[in-house]
Amino acid sequence: MNINPTSENLKNRKKVTISDYNTQRKDNSKRNTQAKKNFSNKHLNPQKSNNSNNVEPPKNFYYPYCPSFSVAFKFILFFRLIASIFSVITDCDETFNYWEPTHYLHYGYGLQTWEYSPKYSIRSWAYVGLHTLISKILSIPAHNKYQLFFFIRGVFAFSSAYCETVLYEAIVEYINPYVAQFFIFGIIYSAGMSISSIAFLPSTFAMYTTMLAFAISLRESSKKRTFFVIFFYALGGLMGWPFSAVLVLPFVFEDVLVPSLKNGKKILNQKFNINDSLIKVKDVLVSGILSICVILGPMMIIDYVYYKKWTVVPLNIVLYNVFSSDKGPNIYGTEPWHYYLFNGFLNFNIIFILALLSIPLFAFEVLISNRPHLFSRTSNSLLILKLVPMYLWIAIFTAQPHKEERFLFVIYPLIVFNAAVSIFSIRRIITIFTQFVHYKNGKKLARITIGLIFSVYSVLSVSRSLSLYVNYSAPMKVYSYLNSKEMLEELQSFDHNLTVCVGKEWYHFPTHYFMPNNTRLGFVKSKFDGLLPGYFKEGENHIGTWTIPEGMNDLNQEELDKYVNIEQCSYMVDLYVDENGNNNDNELIEPNYITQINTWEKVTCKSFINKSKSHPLLRPFFFPKIIRNLVSKQGLVYDDYCLLRRVGLKDQITKNVTDEEKEEE
Repeated sequence: MNINPTSENLKNRKKVTISDYNTQRKDNSKRNTQAKKNFSNKHLNPQKSNNSNNVEPPKNFYYPYCPSFSVAFKFILFFRLIASIFSVITDCDETFNYWEPTHYLHYGYGLQTWEYSPKYSIRSWAYVGLHTLISKILSIPAHNKYQLFFFIRGVFAFSSAYCETVLYEAIVEYINPYVAQFFIFGIIYSAGMSISSIAFLPSTFAMYTTMLAFAISLRESSKKRTFFVIFFYALGGLMGWPFSAVLVLPFVFEDVLVPSLKNGKKILNQKFNINDSLIKVKDVLVSGILSICVILGPMMIIDYVYYKKWTVVPLNIVLYNVFSSDKGPNIYGTEPWHYYLFNGFLNFNIIFILALLSIPLFAFEVLISNRPHLFSRTSNSLLILKLVPMYLWIAIFTAQPHKEERFLFVIYPLIVFNAAVSIFSIRRIITIFTQFVHYKNGKKLARITIGLIFSVYSVLSVSRSLSLYVNYSAPMKVYSYLNSKEMLEELQSFDHNLTVCVGKEWYHFPTHYFMPNNTRLGFVKSKFDGLLPGYFKEGENHIGTWTIPEGMNDLNQEELDKYVNIEQCSYMVDLYVDENGNNNDNELIEPNYITQINTWEKVTCKSFINKSKSHPLLRPFFFPKIIRNLVSKQGLVYDDYCLLRRVGLKDQITKNVTDEEKEEE
């Protein structure tokens, strides 16, 4: 008698499963053999490989793993949120041209640059107004302005992560899953993306819109694609930075002269037809005009509300930066032609070099290969056109004498994309050459090479990010101390505003979001002889936005009314400069206030790198002390970056607290 019928059933099921498996394996083997044979017969001819043949991999081929949209987004967002907490503000324009006007619209006071004077009006209040709305919404859950600053950065992190994921998914769908793998790895670890993704700058906003436009441009030609690509480039150019619109030119060239169609999962070249091209020209013009009307119209209305005059801010920016003979950006400094090459290497290290080699490497790979890659979705000629925008941007801005790191933000994702294509080409080149010399482990060698590339890249990228934080985070840490419990109690003991002064370190001021409401920033004279910001006029309905301020010019000429008397300073933020030594002579233009112990006492100090004394090879990247000692005994040298309190102010605070206690009794 069978007392365990379940066991018998399991035995029967196991027998059936093995039998079915053997049958299925034979069928799959036949199907794979036939599929590979069909694939070889159709696509070994290199002349046919780039035409309209629809190359599809056999069903049982291994498909490279690519994370889903949700997984990729969460992964990228995690890294962007870390950047939003620890990244330093690398450009004083971010502080004075965007954080401060936003603070003014939200809290009624803030610093004003000459660009916001109605006389010049080369900054749009539409862009600032959008972020003011975000600031006001997030101020509800935020406990203070300091916390609000990081909440706003969190929105930047979320926005960038979404746009990066959209571009990644488009690469998976329309380019090649291997390229997508390399892209997502490269963009996550990029030190440059950690900086640009959470910056409050129009070039960062233009970077977001460029990613969306570029992602859509990877699709096949259509009227819908034309409109949305042009719309997002126009949005970045009008709402963000006008010069970013130049990236639409390669797309227009492709859309009009190199149309494409979708055949299965492949995007292939369509036969050129002059009538179709003329229709495309019309679509481009209509899309451009419609986008300008939809975007620029509301912008002009918003700017009219604040400036009290009709003005086209994007046009003003172009006129000042391009067509000003005695003004323009060059008065703020110029850099050598190789500035962007050096800067690109710092933020992307070896993959920046690969990005610059993307077209030569890809062209060489196409030349020596006898068929397109199995998983490639786009024809070779179309893919080469996708690599052009990065080259165009670098060429244009390298030719300009005035150069800044933020000018490259717009193409940071494109640098990673071009580098991903290069790495994919290297992989194929190694595989092809090893097959040619009959080396059996060619694919393994290719994987090892790619692993080495990404190992070096990730280590240097993390090292660069750590270097920026360790060496340059002192200003944000020092100003953040104003929000500590001890300092808040100290500041609140006064019934009037206190002035926190800054001299030579004015350009490292983060923003009034770091300062409690009863504190104001004051500038004391330093060696800097250019134009410093002043304060917006305070009053109802943001009167400072349309009032022409005194002491403003567009020539970067110093205005003495921007300085305060040092006797008005209750606190001072200062960096010890070795060239002044312990000389506390008050007649010095930039004395070391830290050494004036009879006037100032230290509240808190952080370490800030001394560039002139630190070894130049150790500054850009962070290395453990053991490695630093091997490179140079000089190593890294740090100076004190301090928040100082005027001597005697502590006694006044104690007196104020005592008086308050007596009044309560």
